[in-house]
Amino acid sequence: MIPALNFYYSFQTDNNWVSLELLADNKTFVGTTDSNKKLEMDLMSLDTRELIEWEDDGLCMGGVSHSRKLPDGTYISICGDMNKETYKMDLVVYKLEGQNTRKRVVIARIPMERSSIQHAFAMTREYAIIFDPPWYVEPSLVDIVFTNIHFQEMIKNDINGTTKIHAVRLSDGKITTFDAKRWSMILHFGNAYQPDEDTIVVEGPAYEKPDSNPFKIFLHENIQDAAGLTGHNHGSLFKRYILNFKDGSVTHEDLVHTEFGSIDLPQYNPKWEGVAKNRYTYLFQLMHQTVIDDKYHWPIHKYDAEQNKTIGTWGPPMTIAQEPRFIANPDGTEEEDGIIMTSVYDFKNQKSSIVIIDPKTMKTLQEYDLPFKLSI
Repeated sequence: MIPALNFYYSFQTDNNWVSLELLADNKTFVGTTDSNKKLEMDLMSLDTRELIEWEDDGLCMGGVSHSRKLPDGTYISICGDMNKETYKMDLVVYKLEGQNTRKRVVIARIPMERSSIQHAFAMTREYAIIFDPPWYVEPSLVDIVFTNIHFQEMIKNDINGTTKIHAVRLSDGKITTFDAKRWSMILHFGNAYQPDEDTIVVEGPAYEKPDSNPFKIFLHENIQDAAGLTGHNHGSLFKRYILNFKDGSVTHEDLVHTEFGSIDLPQYNPKWEGVAKNRYTYLFQLMHQTVIDDKYHWPIHKYDAEQNKTIGTWGPPMTIAQEPRFIANPDGTEEEDGIIMTSVYDFKNQKSSIVIIDPKTMKTLQEYDLPFKLSI
C-alpha cells in the first residue's frame, strides 16, 4: 500500500509550488500547482500558512499552475471536475471575486471525452482561451494502488489527433470551439488580444511533433550527462494562432523555430496583457545545442513582431538561465519600460546569481551573486 499512500498524500502535502499568485481580495498570496490545492503564503516572510479551504461544493479535482486576473481583481482559472450526470470529466472555467475569494463560481463547463493535460491558458478581457491537446491522462486504478507508477506512464498521446481550442466568453459562459486541424500542445502562453470583435489572436510556444514527448526533457536519466542534455527534437516553436469567429477557422503563423531543445516560458510587458498586440516577446531557449562546449548556454531572446525576427539575445557562454520575468515600470508608457529578472547558474565558476537585464538592449544591468547554488 506504500505506493498508494504516496500517491494520495502527494495531493495533500505537495510542496512543489510552481507559481505565486494574488487572489481576488488583493491581499491573499498563494502557491499553486496543477492540482486543486492552493497554499496561502506570507509574502514578507515567505512562510507557509495553510491550504486554502474552499467554500463551495467541492468543485475541481485538478487545477492549473497559472491563472489570470481581470483589471477589477477578478481571478479566473480552470480545472478538471467530474460531471455528476455523465461521470466524465468536464473542463471548468471559474472565477473568484473580491467579496468571497474562497468561493469558486462556475462560468462554464466544457465536456471532455478524456482528461487533457492542462497547465495554463490564455485570456483577453472578454474571453478565456483553453487549448485541449491530444495529450491526455489515463490513470489505472490498479497501477495506482498496487504499483509505483510514475505520472509519465499515465500520459497518453493520440498522434493522429488535433488540438481543440475553446474560447469561453467570461460575461455569460458561451463556448465557441475551434479545431486547430493539427497536433499541437502548449504549456505556457504569450499574449492574447482581440484586434476586432470577430477575431482572437493567441501567441505561445508550441510543440508540434506528435511522436515525441517533451515531458521527457527533465526526466532524471536525461540530465545526468551530456548525451541526455542534447539531441531533444520535439518540434518546438513560438507561434501565433488566429481564431476567426465568422468562419470558425484557425490560422497558424510560425514565428520562431528551434530544431533541438525548446523555446518556452514567454514574457512580455504585462500592461499589454489581453488588451493589445505587443511588439516584443522575450523567449527562453534551452537544450538546443547538440554539443556541450565553452559556448554552451541557455539564452533569453528578444523577438520583434514588427520585424518578425529575433533582434537581441542575453546569455553568456557556459551559463544556464532560468525562467525570465518581465517587471514593468509602474510609471512607464513604452512597451520596453521595465526590467527582466532571471536566475542563472554559471557552471564554469559553479555559482548561482540573480541577474537584472535591460529589455531594450538585452544587456546586464545588475548581478547579485548568491551564497548557495540554485537547482535548475
